[in-house]
Formats: sequence, structure tokens, C-alpha cells
Amino acid sequence: MRKKFSYMLYLTGVVMLTACSADENVSRQDGLYQESWSAEMYAVKEEGKELTPITDEGEVTTRAILFGGNDGNRYYSLWDQGDNADVYYNGVKVGSFTPNDYGHRDSKLTGTLTGTYSVGEVLDLYIPKADIDYTGQNGTIASMCGEHTFMEATSTVSQVDESNKFVDMNSALFHHKQVFLRFRFQDADGIRLHIEQLTIHADGGKLLLSKPKDGDPLYGDLVVNTVKENGEYPSEIYVALHNDLGTTDTYSFTVKAGGYVYASTDAASKVTANIRDGNYHWIYRTLSLQGSASRIQSSSEVSNFENGNGDTGESGSVTF
Repeated sequence: MRKKFSYMLYLTGVVMLTACSADENVSRQDGLYQESWSAEMYAVKEEGKELTPITDEGEVTTRAILFGGNDGNRYYSLWDQGDNADVYYNGVKVGSFTPNDYGHRDSKLTGTLTGTYSVGEVLDLYIPKADIDYTGQNGTIASMCGEHTFMEATSTVSQVDESNKFVDMNSALFHHKQVFLRFRFQDADGIRLHIEQLTIHADGGKLLLSKPKDGDPLYGDLVVNTVKENGEYPSEIYVALHNDLGTTDTYSFTVKAGGYVYASTDAASKVTANIRDGNYHWIYRTLSLQGSASRIQSSSEVSNFENGNGDTGESGSVTF
């Protein structure tokens, strides 16, 4: 009887080992076993458009641009090392892709997916992730083009190779989720302002601060706290922004510079435009002196100017 029992245990062990060997392409996720697939596709980053400048007279010219990267030395639209595209199927993250080629708008993407797929099914892709957050920018090109540049695309499954656990997907075009803005400001005497803090306000109330993929959007005034360059604050800064209003809106600005506060006080110092995602705008405005930063900070007339996180929607108006 003891020999029979030992033999049964041995058989059980063999079955378990065999099962593990047969399921090499199966991974455990959320308590369930999911099939694992190698996958690839080709993808293109949307080519941006430069609208430069939006002058005090409101003139706009358009030309195509092709900068790129997230290293702070180039602009946007090219694949870079470190780029990552999260992949979602039916609202659930199932894997991620990375580019095989750099320095071009198009690249082959490869990665691993979990789940079960068939030809024709649609997957959503997000760069660098599905959760969007425009807060925490510091006004540099690296900040705007790196962690605060969001893109998305969709692709369909074109081939499923069951024997090799391989999924091939159709080519996709990634679209920008934000506009790219370059700011300069001067005072009434034409002196360039060195920007310590910029607050951007949209009259429509739909200036997006952040949005979790499956959560509610947070709207408000966007606050940008800059960093010093060569010992002084910059006179030109870069900001990524998205307006959910989706139509013409009026933007106003408040700038803290040199211990003083300057703001948009009339139509000429504001911008009224339909600023579309994927474009690059150069905005140069003359702002009016409001007083010393210390006086305004303690005044009830300007609320939350120094909150620095842009998450209340209550700070003074700011314009592009």
C-alpha cells in the first residue's frame, strides 16, 4: 500500500512538471493564466505643424516641421531610445512596444502581449502611457517633449500564428494629444521678462491638467515653475497643453518675474484662437505690471498664485 501511494505521488509530480513545460507561453496575471505572445507592427509618429508666430496683430503662418526626440536637444515627432507604447485591449493593459529604429518618424515596434487574439481585433496604443498629466512642467524643451508629450493610436490584428505564439498588427499613426507652445513676454517698456512662473488660464474652463485613463479629467489653470539657466530664469519657455473645449477659446497669462507680477489685462495681451493638438505655436505678448509679487501674494484679489501645482483652477488669468 505504501509503495502504491509513493508511486501515485511520483505520477502527480510528473504531471505537474509536464504541465509546466507545456505552458511555457503562459503567464500569470491578476490571478489568472494568460497566453503570452510576441508581437510586432510598424508605426509612424504624426508630423507636427508649426504656426509661427501668433504676433500681437494675430498673424499666423504655417509650415511643416520635423524635429524630434525627448533628449532636450531636438523637438518632437521622431522615435527615440526610451520611447515606450503601452498596449490596451478592451480597456485592459496587455503589454508594451518599443521601437527598433531611432531618429525617424517611422519604426518597427516589437513587444510581448498577453491574452487571446484573433484577426481583426482592435488594440489601443499610448505613448508613453495612457494616464495624462500636464502638471509639473518646468518650461524646458526636455520637459515639454519628454514626460509631458502624449500620443495615441489604434491598430488591428492582421495575423495570429498559434504555433509560434506570434501576433502581427497593422501599421498605425500616432497622433499628438497636446499643442506645443513657445512663450516670450515683455513689459510695457519692451523689456523681456525672465519668467519664474507662468500661469495659463482658458476662459472656457476646459484646460486639461490631468486625466487617468479610466478616471475623470481635472481642469484648471496650468502653472509652470521654471528652472534657472546659467544663473538666471529663462526669457523663453516651452509648454505642452491640451484644451478639451475643442474650439476657439480665449487664453490669458500671469507671469512672475524679478519679484513682480505681470498679467494680461486687455484683448491685445491675450490670445483668442482654436489651438489644435499637434501644432507648434510661438506666442509673444506684452503684459501689464500688477505690482510686487510679495504684495499680490498676500492680497485676496489674487488667489493661489503661488500654489505651483495648477490643480485648483482658481489662480489669476493667464494667456497665450
